[in-house]
Amino acid sequence: MKKIPELLAPASGWQQLKAAINNGADAVYIGGALFNARMKADNFKGEDVKRAIDYAHERKVRVYVTLNTLIRDSELPKAFAYANDLYGFGADGLIVQDMGIARLIHRYLPEMHLHLSTQGTVYNPWAVDLVQDLGFNRIVPARELSLSEIKALTKACHDRQMEVEVFVHGALCVCYSGQCQMSRMQGGRSGNRGLCAQPCRLEYREDSGDKGYLLSPKDLCLIEEIPALCEAGVDSLKIEGRLKSPEYVAVVTRLYRKYLDRYREGYKEETSAFAVAQSDQKALKQIFNRGGFTKGYLYENPEDRLLSGSSPKNQGLYAGRVTGIRNASRTKTSRKLIEVDTRGAEADPIRMGDGLELPDTGNIVTYLDSISEDYVRVGDFKGPIHIGDEVRKVTDGTQMEKAAASFAADDKIKRDEIRMVFTAAEGSRPTLELWDSGRPEGRNGAADICISGDEILEHAEKRPPDSERIRRQLQKLGGTPLSAEHIEIRIDGEPLIPISVINQMRREGVQKLLLERQTIDRRKLSGEELRKIAAAEKLGDPAGKNPVSSEEQGQLFDWPVAPGAFAKERRRLVPLEWFMDRESERDDAVPYILNISKGNLDAYIETHYDEIVEAVKESGILIGNLGWIRRFQESGVKVYGDYGLNVFNCQAAKTFAENGVDVIALSDECSEDGNHVLCRGAHKLKREPNIMNRVPLMITEHPLQTKGLIDRKGVRHKVLRWYSGDKYLLF
Repeated sequence: MKKIPELLAPASGWQQLKAAINNGADAVYIGGALFNARMKADNFKGEDVKRAIDYAHERKVRVYVTLNTLIRDSELPKAFAYANDLYGFGADGLIVQDMGIARLIHRYLPEMHLHLSTQGTVYNPWAVDLVQDLGFNRIVPARELSLSEIKALTKACHDRQMEVEVFVHGALCVCYSGQCQMSRMQGGRSGNRGLCAQPCRLEYREDSGDKGYLLSPKDLCLIEEIPALCEAGVDSLKIEGRLKSPEYVAVVTRLYRKYLDRYREGYKEETSAFAVAQSDQKALKQIFNRGGFTKGYLYENPEDRLLSGSSPKNQGLYAGRVTGIRNASRTKTSRKLIEVDTRGAEADPIRMGDGLELPDTGNIVTYLDSISEDYVRVGDFKGPIHIGDEVRKVTDGTQMEKAAASFAADDKIKRDEIRMVFTAAEGSRPTLELWDSGRPEGRNGAADICISGDEILEHAEKRPPDSERIRRQLQKLGGTPLSAEHIEIRIDGEPLIPISVINQMRREGVQKLLLERQTIDRRKLSGEELRKIAAAEKLGDPAGKNPVSSEEQGQLFDWPVAPGAFAKERRRLVPLEWFMDRESERDDAVPYILNISKGNLDAYIETHYDEIVEAVKESGILIGNLGWIRRFQESGVKVYGDYGLNVFNCQAAKTFAENGVDVIALSDECSEDGNHVLCRGAHKLKREPNIMNRVPLMITEHPLQTKGLIDRKGVRHKVLRWYSGDKYLLF
């Protein structure tokens, strides 16, 4: 039997939640009011989180909650209390980046499933052992992985009963997630703290003078790769989009559900092609695209084909070209009607209510007149318009209406089939048994729910029981997410069965069944237990010290640096490649592996592993990703933690210390002056090359073919191509 991955959809609010569920999501991910990486989304507030979880569970949909920002020491008590609430609410998993909060959850709420966010930047199988030891049940790897790398990671996870979740649709970061400091350093809004301002979507100028959206990727679309991802063993296919509309969620979820089901229903690679209909491809582009779609790095580095081109925004579909302009009326000269040549249009014909955009203006169509078969006149528009301007349909009114209808009314809700058996006999109380279709029937076929009527039934003197009438009453499940076609009626004799009795039993049975779906047998920690944990773990310390200067931050973390490791003779941190090439210069240096070693650097380490181990046994090695820590530890090498581990609080430092890693460089989120923050005992270490003493704003696979990028304020950002040749750092 084919394994079909979970379809995981975004839900930033109630409409998105209903859109995801009604269009076939197996699971949704939501954010609460705190500590999530999309703080600008609507999100669920307070008890709405519990109501959302209950609503989804009633419909057999799992709910994962994003708790995926980095968390300050002063915030840890609140963050852990929030995680405790989510545990009690019945969340099926928490998506986490911060290793400090992960440690607390794993230690004190061990039944809660933890998913390591893509911000954890896992990209190779060697990380899996450590990730599991840190308490995680699922990995959401970096989005730069190829299909072969996904297969290898999935196999490693499955060998340890862990899961892998892969992004299949939506916005991409040009930088490795979690390793981007651009928004924070340029505008004070940190992506790792949920406030990314998306500076990658702005225009930049190369040293040559060429301008463009040089850091803005197209959106990912892997719907055609569903068979390959299924056969790779991926456990969950994730749609990005917690800042998107409910209509977007509805359209994208419905289409991925359609093709997952098509795969389930018998597609065989050797006998048939898995083709996505052109109309469905067009529907995905119409709801949102940035100059088409990309498959990212699934098969190759797409280089400039990754980028969104002339605009970082939704580009919709080509609808025609302006051939004429006229005023809308004599009294409203600022508003114009435009004549559009629609020949060659990719979009469906222009209709009232569609959203059109031109290079310098746009509007909803409020006027429409057909001039001829290929020409239409539309309006009203304000702003500059020129003959020859391209007209693009960015919203299709019909598509939006159909999408909205899928979640707007109760008659569109997702329904699950249940089984009922109604039994009635003279001289006995009637019973109603219910079986939840998605659950085993229990031992000896016992029902999930059994309801007994309040009264003993008498003989029906005038009107004998009518089985069809009883069936019709039992089928009246109204606004519930249930339907009942499989109903068995068992009547002994001619009992008098009031309709009110049937209705009451049906309501009570359905209510209990839905409540059972909601219920997860968990007891959250009491307030007193939380206080004891906070005291024992010293949560919130150092009190009042956040935010702090780099110098202060370096003194806050009271964990040991191994004696002698950074004695006076060890003054430099140098790239591993440099260290290996300069044997005569090793005595005063400790080598570091670039945070993102995927690709050529990983291959170099693997090829020369024994040689490297021998060379670094005295110095130890500085590592800023989860992938190589266990490998070097198992070879007897002392491992130090670099800034890429994103250690932002004492609990995170403790996590790595408990796993044999002395962290010497804190998360770059701690930096206020653009320099890395080193903790006590490592203050005077200098990195080579010299520019690496600065915080990299980005680390990307995308080849930046310039030595500098100039932003809209005239600031030049240096581009450094790493020694491995396949990584680019922006400063």
